[in-house]
Amino acid sequence: MKRTSDEKGEILITALIVMAVGVLLIMPVLHFVSTRHNQTRRVELSMGGQYAQDAGIEYAIWKIETDTAFRQTLINNPGTPYTLPMVATVNGVTPTLQVVRLQPTLWTYSIWVSDTLTINANNTKVYGDIHSNGSIYDNKNGTEIYGDVSYVDTCSATPAFAHAQQVPRKDIPEPFHIEDFRPGGAWAVRAQAEGKYYQYSSLSVGATLAQGLHYVTGNVQLTDSNNVMTGITIVAEGTISVNQTANKVTFINPYVPGLLFFTNSTNSKAIFVDGNKEAFFEGGLMYAPRGTVEIAGNSLTTAGWFLAKAMMITKNNLTVNNNVIAPSAGIDLGLSDPIYDVRATTPSGTTTARVEQSSTGLHIVAWHLR
Repeated sequence: MKRTSDEKGEILITALIVMAVGVLLIMPVLHFVSTRHNQTRRVELSMGGQYAQDAGIEYAIWKIETDTAFRQTLINNPGTPYTLPMVATVNGVTPTLQVVRLQPTLWTYSIWVSDTLTINANNTKVYGDIHSNGSIYDNKNGTEIYGDVSYVDTCSATPAFAHAQQVPRKDIPEPFHIEDFRPGGAWAVRAQAEGKYYQYSSLSVGATLAQGLHYVTGNVQLTDSNNVMTGITIVAEGTISVNQTANKVTFINPYVPGLLFFTNSTNSKAIFVDGNKEAFFEGGLMYAPRGTVEIAGNSLTTAGWFLAKAMMITKNNLTVNNNVIAPSAGIDLGLSDPIYDVRATTPSGTTTARVEQSSTGLHIVAWHLR
């Protein structure tokens, strides 16, 4: 009987020891399980937020690509962030979306020609860069270039231009296309929708023109007048001639941003400007990709840009001074493909994607998690 009692005491002690060990073990196990559960929950929330951010980025890219009005708003307002409402909740999370078009590369060339620039006049002053895919000939005295000069073949000037450099041939910029201005083209349709598209077989005017896009299948002659023409762009299949020998006509803020005159002519005087007054045109490009621009006015001060097959300066005292419009910065001619930053934010973090526009669509070039 005594042995049995002893055995019962040993079993009780063993049971108590097992229970004590169990208690010691169960608390860390419970803590471990709780910690793993919380970690799993945090991971689930984080992953859910990440998936929501990814979905938001994809939606914003789709919106830029398919919503023409939204895309144009971004393009027209570089540097301005726009909040984009998310159309659905993802994993119980609705990301906040923000889209901004980055500042574009600006056009800094006062003169850019794909063939030859010839200066046959005294005291020419150009504020801005000059480039020729061919040669530059300065045949007169007193030329001053306040900017970089680059050329492919020859640069003949006495004295030599400062900051002149021979460079490889560059791609010819094409900021605008004639098809967009013909009836049915993108710019024509846009101007028509605003009631600002005017079409002519030829145009000869000595007075002001209505604001908008003026498309001419033939030649344009702007004769002597004393007007300020605001919000006008002239596009011609033929030549554009401006004769202002007695009065001062001023063009300000073209209808098509950055474009004042565009001619499709191959003529040696595709754009011909004869005038002796200041502030002839401001804030716009004279564009003759297939022809020659000739400036033949004495003591003429302009504030604009020239992009042509060739250019000739044939009268004295021309000043091309773009600093009055875009000091040391240039103008946005839409030559650089748009780049967008798209940001999606949830309580668990932020995802930012950099998206680049090209001829084949939008492409993600960078992806950042925070």
